[in-house]
Amino acid sequence: MDIYKGKLSKETLLKLSYVERKLFLSLAHVQNEIRFSLYTVVWSHDYSSKDDDILKGQISVHFYHLRVLAGKLHESYELLVKYYFPNKEISKEFNIFAKEEALQTLRNIKKYFSKKNNFITEIRNNFSFHYSPLELEQQLTKIPDELELYVSKENDANTLYYFAEVLANRAVFDKLNLPNDTNPIGAVYSEIIDLSKMFNLINAELMKFILKKYSSDIWCGSAELLEFKGLKKFSEVQLPLFTDTSDGFI
Repeated sequence: MDIYKGKLSKETLLKLSYVERKLFLSLAHVQNEIRFSLYTVVWSHDYSSKDDDILKGQISVHFYHLRVLAGKLHESYELLVKYYFPNKEISKEFNIFAKEEALQTLRNIKKYFSKKNNFITEIRNNFSFHYSPLELEQQLTKIPDELELYVSKENDANTLYYFAEVLANRAVFDKLNLPNDTNPIGAVYSEIIDLSKMFNLINAELMKFILKKYSSDIWCGSAELLEFKGLKKFSEVQLPLFTDTSDGFI
């Protein structure tokens, strides 16, 4: 696994057009946040336990990260709406630079968000960055009569108001209008992950486009090959909810 460290010229970045500079800097931040959220989604996606209570904790933490990722995807589209689509000069240059896969991906993203009540925007508005008590209350009649929760005696590290996550997750499922025979957890996961891949591709291509356009001036010297020791394998990382806090808790 090769990781390179490079440096960009601030002087050159300041010479970019106002829109190009804002787009480039924001895309870099968006790419980081989508990747961070995507990692936590993958690392919490572990339903292998045969313990029903462990699984309920896992579902809760996994869906939290899915909802956050959905919100980031919506905001990523808003960035394109503000700084890419209205700028005909940039979009025309990108159409020449980009391969058909990237252009088709961009069209697919635009088509997805052109739907008035698309799933990602609904999740962003009601569950990612805003709270909707009405959405939760409307699900109350649909869940079992006994509402489950877990209370940690020593600290609140393992406290989980599971019934609230049941209400929120059921509300999320309703936004997809799934057939009765569809696995709702798998459907939500696929919807968000598929769109994440699309944004990852198009955002990276837009950044490459700007970097290549100013390649002769934007790089400060050659990239440095780094060597990290003792890194944990990506597939070995797990993000559970319930943990042993006997050795301390923040």
